[in-house]
Amino acid sequence: MVTTPNVDDNEVLEVLMAATGLPRPHLKVGRATSLRKLASGKIDYASLQARLLAPRQQMAMDVLDAFRNAFYPRQVGPSDTFETLGGDSLLYVQLSLTLERQLGSLPEGWETMPLGDLARTAEPRNHSRSIDSQLILRAAAILLVVIHHATLWPIPGGAATLVMLVGFSLARFQRQRLFAGDTLAVLRPLAANLALYAPVVAGFSLARGEVLWPSVFLVGNLGFTAPPHMMPYLYWFVEAYAQTILLWVILFSIPQARRIAHAMPLVSGIFVLAIAVAAKFLTPLVWYIGGPQIFTLPDMLYLAVLGWCLYFLDTPPKRKAFFSVIAILCLVLAWWGGNWTGSWVKFMLVLGAVFVLLFIPHITLPGWTARLILPVSAASYHIYLFHRVIPDWLLPQLDLGTHQPAGPAAAISIGLASGLVVFWLQKQLVGWLAYRRASLTLPL
Repeated sequence: MVTTPNVDDNEVLEVLMAATGLPRPHLKVGRATSLRKLASGKIDYASLQARLLAPRQQMAMDVLDAFRNAFYPRQVGPSDTFETLGGDSLLYVQLSLTLERQLGSLPEGWETMPLGDLARTAEPRNHSRSIDSQLILRAAAILLVVIHHATLWPIPGGAATLVMLVGFSLARFQRQRLFAGDTLAVLRPLAANLALYAPVVAGFSLARGEVLWPSVFLVGNLGFTAPPHMMPYLYWFVEAYAQTILLWVILFSIPQARRIAHAMPLVSGIFVLAIAVAAKFLTPLVWYIGGPQIFTLPDMLYLAVLGWCLYFLDTPPKRKAFFSVIAILCLVLAWWGGNWTGSWVKFMLVLGAVFVLLFIPHITLPGWTARLILPVSAASYHIYLFHRVIPDWLLPQLDLGTHQPAGPAAAISIGLASGLVVFWLQKQLVGWLAYRRASLTLPL
């Protein structure tokens, strides 16, 4: 506790670090005009300690509240970690946004830290932020999706990147549960995400006067029927995401497959990747449904498996060799996919995302840039679900649907805003429910 007004905090910290041998995260400087004293004239160390501990205790409560809101209705305690609570990629993104605001910066590997320890890592905000590259990729991917759907620009790589991130996130956050056969824990986040999708399906069903059964059963992307008897094709990602998770659950429900994957995650992953790539090339020969083929599970599964494999490349030589192979594969796929601008853009974007995940795990950005990117990344799923709902209804009413560039600009802005608003509303609702639950469990 410093009472001298003209002393810089950093100077005090340097003295404390030299005197105590403790690292910076374990030291904190507080300020006061004077120190309270006892009747004997000695410093009241008890009140001083309480004053110093109060911000830390409040920070611990804030971190706990953030996790309780994110994992509602599960019970959360100081010894829990993001991984032990069963966090998935979307919760990782959302909590990254919240914790970055609370702690000033996120320590590397925070998802494996007990919450009590995580709360003690709070640091003053810097002008720059080191951001997990996965968060930046997610924000860039959803922005590409929104722009692609609002314009005629040939930039179809956003959804492909999101599919790859599904596999990468399964390996990063769910591998231990999959290896242990705890498939219920893997299905829980899927159920939560589909609960948000259900009102969208219900809304389209009401608007069209019929139950869109293919979309209800998450098979609309398989070509059994076509709009208007199903959701618009742009929702294929949700169905493919659900099918991918279910496929992983089925595979890891087989004890022998689970043991092999646990013992040799990279080798087994590459084996499955080879099968998935073969399925992409061979499936149209026996089951061809035309343009919607690109939305089917056999056509995009290799992207999720690719993401899974990327996580287990743990040495630079492996990463370089694997990247070289994927570069060749992307060139082949770009040519095989029609050899047109959109195909080349798509697979070069995928290759770029692979490069980032392999070689640039963190990216340092100015603070203001991070504050723009993180909310978009956290709300990426919500943006995907709602980015066309309001524009498709509103813009024709305003006669802006075909106006360039006002129409696309309005569609992009409204689409992003719609998802961000829904994300904020969901956070408020879950936070209120968590608060109500905590209030009801408090002793009288």
